Amino acid sequence: YFSADYLGYKGSGSITGIPIYLDKLYLSSDANYVKLGCGIGIELGGIVSGKTDFTIRSKTSYENNKLHWKYDKFILNSIHVGANIAEVLTLNGSVTMYENDPLYGNGFSGSLNLEMKKVLEDLKLSARAYFGNNGYDYWMADANIHIPGGIPCGPVTLNGFSGGISSRMKRIASKKSEELDRYIPDENYGLGLKAGIMASFCSDNLVSAEATFEIIFNKHGGLNFIGIYGNASFLEKMGAGALGTL
Repeated sequence: YFSADYLGYKGSGSITGIPIYLDKLYLSSDANYVKLGCGIGIELGGIVSGKTDFTIRSKTSYENNKLHWKYDKFILNSIHVGANIAEVLTLNGSVTMYENDPLYGNGFSGSLNLEMKKVLEDLKLSARAYFGNNGYDYWMADANIHIPGGIPCGPVTLNGFSGGISSRMKRIASKKSEELDRYIPDENYGLGLKAGIMASFCSDNLVSAEATFEIIFNKHGGLNFIGIYGNASFLEKMGAGALGTL
């Protein structure tokens, strides 16, 4: 007989002579399944790194008062990739899988952040996306780019642009300016479109602002939301707002 809600290890244990390390190892169970999870990573010369988390699931059953385990499924939970190439290019990306999630159902989300350091210094690109099904298909993708030096337009400098498109997803506004708005599935929402700019006035240190225009239709084709929202900072340089964790 075996029963354990969760039993695991989380740390960093390396394998001698091989650039692979154990990030975590855990065992969990419920009424129907036993799950063995593992997180492993790899470091290649401080240039490229990667990490993945997966689960091996077995179905439990009783026969003649004996517990039996039978392999059921291999589940890939997440993948993370990073690169720092010759101090010129920095890249970080991740993909997270969902299965029977109470909010997102089945699907995946991903994010990508790219930054140039020497060539096109201060060029930053961020993107994220959701694709899934929670009784209905939904998806969303958005991105922004920060332009080195900006585009001067008189006393105003355009520092970057953003845009996005969504279907059957609702925007949840962030309560903090440095955090991204969340998008969650909602079958009452239809197609959504948004476009934004990042700008500074006189100098980045005086006034920096970001404004986004968004329009979202409902599932019948009518208008659900239309508006302009954003934020501004005074006497403080505002960053590009990387799109990071989903």
